[in-house]
Amino acid sequence: MRANFLFAVLLKGQWGAGKTWFIKKYYEKRKANKQKCLYVSLYGMTTFSEIEDAFFQQLHPVLSSKGMAITGNIFKEAIKTTTK
Repeated sequence: MRANFLFAVLLKGQWGAGKTWFIKKYYEKRKANKQKCLYVSLYGMTTFSEIEDAFFQQLHPVLSSKGMAITGNIFKEAIKTTTK
């Protein structure tokens, strides 16, 4: 029986304590066992929206690519032009 865990981990500690090292080792182990896992560093993020965007980019790399963003902007502009 395979267990599905849906959880997030936040490690707090002093700078240099090994938080990132610990999480990256855990991530590598899960990935080696073909288990799905997302890794997002909160360093430099200031809003919940930035965190959501980071998860979206990992879950949907094609939809969040620069090419798709450009295509979306062109499509929006085309719609604006045709509706005027």
